[in-house]
Amino acid sequence: MNRGATLFAPETPTYVPSHGKGSQSTLDLVLANSSRCISSISTLTEGGSDHLPVYFELWGTPQTQLKKPRFDFRRTDWGVFRCALNNVIPTARPPLGTATDIDTAVVTFTEEITTAVQASTPTSTPRPQKLELPEEILDLIRDKNKVRRLWQVHRRVEDKRAYNRLHKEVRSRISQWRSNRWDELLRNVSPQDNSLWKLTRRLNRQGSWTTPTLRTETTTATTDLEKAELLAQHFAAINNNSVNRGNDSFNEKVEAEVRRLITGRTNSQTQDASEVGPNTISSPKHATPREIEKIIKKLKNNKSPGSDGIPNTVLKHFTRKALVKLTNITNAILKHAYYPTHWKTATVIALPKPGKPTTEPSSYRPISLLSSLAKVVDRIILNRLTDVGDKMRIIPDNQFGFRRNHATIHQLSRVVSHISGNMAKRNITAMVLLDSEKAFDTVWIEGLIQRLATYSFPSPLIKLVFSYLTDREIKARVGNKLSAPLQLAAGLPQGSVMSPWLFNIYTSHLLKLQNSHVHIAGFADDLALYSSSVSAKNAINRVRNATHHMIKELNLWKINVNAAKSEAILFTPSRKQVDTHIHIRTNRIPFSSSVKYLGVHIDNKLNWNVHTKTTNKLALSKLGRNYCLFRSSEINSTHKLLLYKAIVRPTLTYGCQVWHTVAETHLQKLQITQNKCIRLASGASWYVSNHTLHTDLNIPTVRQVLYEKFKTFHSELETYPNPRVFSLSSSNHPLNPPRRLKRRWPRDLLVE
Repeated sequence: MNRGATLFAPETPTYVPSHGKGSQSTLDLVLANSSRCISSISTLTEGGSDHLPVYFELWGTPQTQLKKPRFDFRRTDWGVFRCALNNVIPTARPPLGTATDIDTAVVTFTEEITTAVQASTPTSTPRPQKLELPEEILDLIRDKNKVRRLWQVHRRVEDKRAYNRLHKEVRSRISQWRSNRWDELLRNVSPQDNSLWKLTRRLNRQGSWTTPTLRTETTTATTDLEKAELLAQHFAAINNNSVNRGNDSFNEKVEAEVRRLITGRTNSQTQDASEVGPNTISSPKHATPREIEKIIKKLKNNKSPGSDGIPNTVLKHFTRKALVKLTNITNAILKHAYYPTHWKTATVIALPKPGKPTTEPSSYRPISLLSSLAKVVDRIILNRLTDVGDKMRIIPDNQFGFRRNHATIHQLSRVVSHISGNMAKRNITAMVLLDSEKAFDTVWIEGLIQRLATYSFPSPLIKLVFSYLTDREIKARVGNKLSAPLQLAAGLPQGSVMSPWLFNIYTSHLLKLQNSHVHIAGFADDLALYSSSVSAKNAINRVRNATHHMIKELNLWKINVNAAKSEAILFTPSRKQVDTHIHIRTNRIPFSSSVKYLGVHIDNKLNWNVHTKTTNKLALSKLGRNYCLFRSSEINSTHKLLLYKAIVRPTLTYGCQVWHTVAETHLQKLQITQNKCIRLASGASWYVSNHTLHTDLNIPTVRQVLYEKFKTFHSELETYPNPRVFSLSSSNHPLNPPRRLKRRWPRDLLVE
């Protein structure tokens, strides 16, 4: 071995032909990079293959993955917790006059809560569930292995027959044992105690995983600590807008404005708070214990805690004393425009992206875990910001993302109504969908502060937002190992309630670009630009020019457009294909026959054949993943029908408010899928008709479900304050086009 490797082989053969013919041989070997690390190599007779397992001892120190004990809050004595919390929180209120005082108060309060938790909550160490076979099956396995050894040594026919008989019996007994365990589990599931939904989540999730060895062009990470460091470096690099530098002179101008606004008389990290707060505008409205208590009550119990380990459940058992202390800290933050350093660090866990190679750091999606206490204060700050922003109506009406009572279906209805109305008028509509690359992670902080100042937000709130966004850090976690903290140069914190609203403010001016012929539809970071004209050339040129102008503005504000995921489409009643394209930088974007917008596949004739085909395939895959539940005779049929309504039917009907007038041939495919589901759920025989099944089980057909969904959707439009949504509430088409085409419109159902 010329590369320093050593080959090891056991003394006994590793291949024993099961058919009794041929010679035994050693085919299974061990290759090691050191001759001193391998010892005691031999073969074992366990297993059912004709290749015997190779046993060897490996010299070295193994990496043990010890599970850390954690608090079991299901067994917390909340009476003891509240008593301990009142005892550890001092009655005297320390002054919170400086940034250091606020940081100290946050750390002290966290320690006091942790002390109360330790006094009232037992710990438990998570242990992996072991599948322990019954003793009688284990005895059979031992007998099988014993007979197998006899057959390998003596090669007697009676030994071979005994081995085959025992091998079949072991497989049969294990299969029956597993089946009985599964039936017992299914008999006990119920939607009332959430056991049914827990089981479906287990069937639909990817399952637990161990992060494999990670590799880049220059680095290989094998230990958990090395993996955590590599992932942290990758995620921190994403939060860096150096990819799109914008315009240097514009950058300098904006950064100079922000410096004058923030650092004129403010340096909250070092100066006394009396010098920190702005003296021109009063501080935001103070929080009250009652306001904080209401926010805490709305928190979800099943959210993972941040680095402090305090879950939302603990906050919901706060005493009056604890609420008052958290209120005092919150008011000090509002008064002095300073966000505590302790709450700026996020613990990041990495989830693998489906279908991506798991050995590359870029194949992982970061999930940030923030402090629960910080989330409560973030909600208070957001309430103060929205009080000002809503009065000034900063967010434009055509931005539907992250807004109360605004959903994807409202924006879809607006866009599709425009396209269908113009098709009826013989107009052609060109549309470009722009995908922003890592839009939230690369938000230019100084640019966001400049937008807040432009919109005349109070100076204390602007300075507080700046303190909130700057000097943030992340620590990646793999197993029990944490990486060193890395600072983020840009971006909005993931998992914070403030981030979506701040992003809407940051991009609000982009959706107000003046062009009477081009419409803009925004949903968070998804932008759609569309224009209609009698001439395809005019429509394309308008959208092309608007796209170039939009990309120029996006680049100016350091938002990078992902050309690979951007799409273009031309809606035309003509069958003649238009071979054209647009350019995004050096990338050529051709006009496609269908695009995916907000989860719905829109084709260039509005026939919805692509969407119904894709939707039906997705619904069938969900049925397949839960087939063992639908097919089981141990689960009540009522529960199985509930599974269909909760898992499969929402997939079949998503976005139906815009496509429910699809042709009957496409709708019938969806109905067939529903027929399969309810027949499986009910266990009905083949001779029971589908009509009888729907009638007896009181299940509406797919057509009836689509009709009811559109009717409910349309009736709610009249109450929307957004004029872009309210315009869709009329019984006639908003554009009032002539009924030239035979196609039905969604509103036709209202008069049927």
